[in-house]
Amino acid sequence: MVVIDFYKLPRAIQDGVIEAFRGRFAPAPIVSRLGTRRTIVAWLAVSVAAGLLLAALCAAGFGDVDSPVALHPTAAAAAYVLLAATTAIGVVQALAYNAELVSLPFAPACSSSPRT
Repeated sequence: MVVIDFYKLPRAIQDGVIEAFRGRFAPAPIVSRLGTRRTIVAWLAVSVAAGLLLAALCAAGFGDVDSPVALHPTAAAAAYVLLAATTAIGVVQALAYNAELVSLPFAPACSSSPRT
């Protein structure tokens, strides 16, 4: 397989390739399906899971003076920080991945055509 840098091609060829990927001009893909966005769903799932664990940690011993978590030991404080950071990072990563997909000049998809 020969790897060609898309951005080193002349502008006319770049435009032709992009239009071909969109299916407007030949060679149009014979079979095409939109790419999945599992990465975004995975990051959001991590974020939601961390948020739920953070809520459970906050609720543990909430309002109970005799609870060992009431004095916020070092391990509990570290867990608060880790879970809060994981929640925030998950959302930021999902948004960053979505921004990366939107910036592509064509819709991400899987296509196949017969080999000649």
